[in-house]
Amino acid sequence: MERVATITIGQSPRVDLVPEILKLMRDDIEIVEYGILDSYTYEEAENMLRPNKGDNVLVSRMRDGRQIEMKEELVPNLIQECINNIEKEGINTIFLLCTGKFPEFEHKGLLLEPFSLLHSIVKDVSSGKIGVIVPDSSQIDQTIEYWREGGNDIFVRAVSPYKDFFDNIEKEALDFKNEELSLIVLDCMGYSLEMKKKVKEITGKPVLLPRIVMAKLLEELV
Repeated sequence: MERVATITIGQSPRVDLVPEILKLMRDDIEIVEYGILDSYTYEEAENMLRPNKGDNVLVSRMRDGRQIEMKEELVPNLIQECINNIEKEGINTIFLLCTGKFPEFEHKGLLLEPFSLLHSIVKDVSSGKIGVIVPDSSQIDQTIEYWREGGNDIFVRAVSPYKDFFDNIEKEALDFKNEELSLIVLDCMGYSLEMKKKVKEITGKPVLLPRIVMAKLLEELV
């Protein structure tokens, strides 16, 4: 078996995410899950990582399904610790389950980081304005900044994959339907294939789902 480690910036196991990825992988690939918050309670993690007004924010899922918001600059050190622990276990391929932007990590083997890969793909395949859906409204400004770095004109809305997505997506997705968009990006690993299908159904536009793109790339590399 080929062993691949996944790192969520919340808690493992990611029962909402990893099983869907596994369906796309070869039978000889084993996924070993890690989470940067595995050793913390929700309350401990919230107190340690709570963002202040004006901070860049990352969003993930705790083991019990609760959403947690984190100050972006506090997350990389926890990811690096997780990478170090994984490599000590002898696993040389790591898949980061987050589309956020991070500084360069130290690693010995393969490390798949969605941010730069997804932004490169979108820049190459899209023209004109793109739509982006993020989990939390506090992420809208930073999302516009990050995607504009690649030269894209952006239209952003917030709908969490962890909080009643299907109850909230109709209104926001209708805004996308009325915009001239070449592509819609679901900018979080938490969005599922079923969520992608719903957005495409409402908008009638192409939708990019990060977990699928990254899973197929991972399969090619191991």
